[in-house]
Parts: sequence; structure tokens; C-alpha cells
Amino acid sequence: MKTVNSTFFEVTVRSRKTLEDGTEKMVPEVYTVQAETFTEAEANVTEELSAYPDLEVRKEAFASYKEVFLPDDAEKFYKCKVAFISLDEKSGKEKQQSAVYLVGANSTEEAHKNLADVMGHGIGEYKVTSVSETKIVDVVWRK
Repeated sequence: MKTVNSTFFEVTVRSRKTLEDGTEKMVPEVYTVQAETFTEAEANVTEELSAYPDLEVRKEAFASYKEVFLPDDAEKFYKCKVAFISLDEKSGKEKQQSAVYLVGANSTEEAHKNLADVMGHGIGEYKVTSVSETKIVDVVWRK
């Protein structure tokens, strides 16, 4: 499983696609792009998708992912919110700190398993607070 801690952007593009019925249509798609800047994110996704005619970058935003976990056989992407539980030494109370991960999987159950496989390696006490399927088509890695 590929695990990457970096800066990510979500980039929405539109490109001309041939649909199952043979018609062509401008279709929006969302990609997660590893980059340091918006300019780099746009350049990386444009280069990656250069084979698609009439490609338009429509929207770019910072992605809130702390890390991306991608097994080789994943067909979908899930946004997983995790709460890390620690003890405040001064007050003696439990406190939670949240992080969001993008996890590749083929089902919600598999996303939980893939996340647990990575988190189970000495990260401490945590709980998964939500897992939701995204509209992300693919992840574009830095060139």
C-alpha cells in the first residue's frame, strides 16, 4: 500500500468523453493532486490528462488530507475522519484531535480495514468517526 504525507489539492476538470451510448459530452471529474502550489497542481493534472480533448480546469481547492493510503487494487476513494485520543496532562481530561485521510478501497468495509492496517502500527489510541465515498476519479502524483 502506498502511503504519502504531502500537500494535496482537489482539482475539478471538465473534458470531452464518449459516453456508453456513443454520444460525446463535457464531463466533470475530480482528481486529488499532489503538489506544493495551485499552479503546480494545475500543471500536473493538465499534463496527466493531456490525452483528453477540450480539457478545462474548473476548480482547485486545498484538500484536507493528512495522508493518502492507496493499495494497488483500489477502484474508489474514501474520505476517512479519525479522532486521535490523548490525555491532557494538566487537566487530566481526554482530548481529541481530528485528521482526515484519503483511503483507496473497493468498499466502505475495505476502507475501514485499509485504514486499520496503517493505523495499527503504533499510532496510539484513535477512533474512526466517519468514512464516506468521494467522487474522486484518481490521484495524480507529483512529477
